[in-house]
Amino acid sequence: MAHADREEIIQVVLDYLAQYDTSGTPGLDEDLFESGRVNSLFSIQLVGFLENTFRIKITVTDLDLQNFATVNRVADLVLAKSATTTGA
Repeated sequence: MAHADREEIIQVVLDYLAQYDTSGTPGLDEDLFESGRVNSLFSIQLVGFLENTFRIKITVTDLDLQNFATVNRVADLVLAKSATTTGA
């Protein structure tokens, strides 16, 4: 799924989160850390999932928790990394 659009990315992330969090679908701008849906250990799992699913490389400089705080921010990161990977 190398060339996903924003809506596809959001849906894939929501589906992934749903596997680990049965408390319902988070809002797209809900802080996943503050709500307790995600912790720093899970965010590392999420990095691996995103890299494998979207064929992107998340670097050390990308590992700012703010990049993973909300579903929208995760989608922004994936889109930015996808553009870098494809040279767009």
